[in-house]
Amino acid sequence: MTATTSGAVDDFAPFDGTRSNPVRTLFLSHDGGMAGAQKMLLTLLEGLDRNVVFPVLVVPFRRELAAAAEAIGIHVDVLPWMHWAPCQGQVSLAGRFRYFAKFLLRFPSRISALREIIVRHKIDLVYSNTVTMLEGAVSAKFNNVPHVWHIHEPIVGNNELSPILPGWLYESIIRALSQSIIFPSKSLLQCYPSLGAKAEVIHNGLALPEVRDRETARRLVLEHMGLPMSARLVGVVGALQPRKDHETFIRMAGCIQSKYNDAIFLIVGVGDRENTERVRRCIQRNDLTHTVLLLGRWQGEIADLMAGLDVLVISSEQESFGLTAIEAMAVETPVVSTKCGGPEEVLEQGVTGYLAPLKDAERMSEFVVTLLRSTELARQMGHQGRQISVNHFTNFKYVYAIESVISRSRPSVNSSTRNAKYS
Repeated sequence: MTATTSGAVDDFAPFDGTRSNPVRTLFLSHDGGMAGAQKMLLTLLEGLDRNVVFPVLVVPFRRELAAAAEAIGIHVDVLPWMHWAPCQGQVSLAGRFRYFAKFLLRFPSRISALREIIVRHKIDLVYSNTVTMLEGAVSAKFNNVPHVWHIHEPIVGNNELSPILPGWLYESIIRALSQSIIFPSKSLLQCYPSLGAKAEVIHNGLALPEVRDRETARRLVLEHMGLPMSARLVGVVGALQPRKDHETFIRMAGCIQSKYNDAIFLIVGVGDRENTERVRRCIQRNDLTHTVLLLGRWQGEIADLMAGLDVLVISSEQESFGLTAIEAMAVETPVVSTKCGGPEEVLEQGVTGYLAPLKDAERMSEFVVTLLRSTELARQMGHQGRQISVNHFTNFKYVYAIESVISRSRPSVNSSTRNAKYS
């Protein structure tokens, strides 16, 4: 792939010897929806130079990811599996032993099915997208092909996962079964201290949208929601999950009301019934039902929403990267975030936004009010954010870096050797 961050051809060197012999890569997704990890996998699949990496995708069920991949001509197989690091909703603390027994009982059949897919598609390399599934790494080992693990989340201390093994054992298995390991941030790599020798940090990147007229975008969002044109919009965008800490965002909104009463606060995203009700009760408890609006999923282009916000807030307890930060920066919206990991590697304090201590609603409110009161400061930060996005966080840089990892991880093999291996 040869491209600059602006989309024009540049002087990236081609991969020697791969353009007539692409790495046939089996990409595995832990889920069929379109959350952050799947969004980044789709960004990768869309951008791959298929003379360098030829993709095949496996998903556990057909939803948005499979449809999007097939729309760009990628073959998709469906193979249900169980997560070796399950979500909390999948298993209770008391049920871990029973879950693990069921996981082990069905594991051989899943490995057999995946090994057959590897042979059928003459796969050179297996690529597991997220830490939550083990099948890809084991199948690659049995079929004697390299495995790349792209880890998007911590296991230890992650209040959304219910790990069934000790953290050190997860790390040992990941290290033993991986040729290369990709992390989206240095902060996430630090959660896996023993994996550094095989690790590479590749920041997420997006196909950057065109810069919007922000005043027009804000007016359209206000009209869509039936809000007065004088309202200023402060939003948090992301799934309704515990680690997103919407409670701090809501408390921040309460602090701002006493200082700046023209602000309306938008919570954009969906979650399960329990988490949605938890957020709704928090809004009611703080007497903010007319000020903090729980919108659910945004139906239009996310760039239009981001451009319509005066400030994007990230109130999370932990973020492996913080994709919404670059989505906002790309359309010149300033960002206020907690110091929750990934955003600290994306934002520059006082240049593209502000970083506040975890759960410090008062400090976050001060930063937001500063931006609401100084449109010129907000404009300058937004402009800097766009430039940083263009320079560092494009899909071109992201895809090229991962193509390079895949190319390095595949042992040299010519076409005749590959055909003999799978004949």
